Amino acid sequence: MSHIRSTTEKWQSRPEEVYNSQKAKKGLHVARSPWLPTRKRAQAGYHEGLRKKILGILNKVTPQRCEQLLDRMRKLRIESQAQLRVVADLLVEKAYNDMRYGSTYAWLCYMLQDAFSVPIIQQASGQSTAEPQQNLLSMLQEKVEIEFWLIADDPAAKQREERGSVLRVARENLEHQKLHNQFEDTTALARQRAVEFLRFIGCLFKLSLVKFSMMDRVFEHLLKHPTDEDFMLCAGELLQTVGEKLAKGRSLDDSANGNPAIWDSRIKFSTYTRNLNELIVRNRQALIAGQKSLSLFAILKLENMLDYNMRGWITYKSEGDFGIEKAIASIPERAYSAKGFCSCCNNNN
Repeated sequence: MSHIRSTTEKWQSRPEEVYNSQKAKKGLHVARSPWLPTRKRAQAGYHEGLRKKILGILNKVTPQRCEQLLDRMRKLRIESQAQLRVVADLLVEKAYNDMRYGSTYAWLCYMLQDAFSVPIIQQASGQSTAEPQQNLLSMLQEKVEIEFWLIADDPAAKQREERGSVLRVARENLEHQKLHNQFEDTTALARQRAVEFLRFIGCLFKLSLVKFSMMDRVFEHLLKHPTDEDFMLCAGELLQTVGEKLAKGRSLDDSANGNPAIWDSRIKFSTYTRNLNELIVRNRQALIAGQKSLSLFAILKLENMLDYNMRGWITYKSEGDFGIEKAIASIPERAYSAKGFCSCCNNNN
């Protein structure tokens, strides 16, 4: 009896719960693989198969196998804008994720720029027209511009705010240090990928796949960070890549209102080199005075780029045996200059 009484009292002591259907917010059930009409099912299946085919080709990209893989890419059946966008997105994403072969991917983009041409679907009628046609080049330019603006938007600043709040919540020193190291590694990796992608844009510009306005925005973004060694080295390497093209002739571009506008690339190029020259002078003086500056390696690297410009973009290698002799003869002078500069820095420190 006591057992029955205790059980009864236990149930009576429980608060009464009233179910209110108005408070219960239930959404519609979302299936993992929802039903699709036959037409859309076939399109989705082909897009996924196309994506796997392209990835299977691009995963094997090396400079030695480029010609063979190019033939396989050209044999793909591309009949719509959606399929063409898959090709453009994967080419840029692979170049972004595997920067060892950035110039190889740029060459692939160059060879495939007119390989595929699809009709543009009119949004109002939903019907395809014979004209105009869209090729891979326009899709590539759109994708590259989107990726660049994601980099230029400075996502690191927003991430620092979010990570700062997470680190403030972490109370234990061990957990705080672990999160801090994890965030630092993630930031360094994202930064390296961003710099490599800007180099990839330089390779595209050298092959005339992106416009001068795009290249100009890249240099403006880099030169906004004069104390950042990675960005300054990237600017120097980009000038070595595209400097000869910028220094010679003019570049035709389209302005925002659709009217053709001619950009004098030579004036822009002289502005870049002048800014970098002033940067080198300031950092040399700061390094001698023992103040904060770019490293000696970065300064000498930028000076080498300016020297390359003064020679008219002619490398010693392109001059044959005479160029090799000139390069060997210039080694003592360069070594003496660098040695004197290093000793001056050491004496002041």
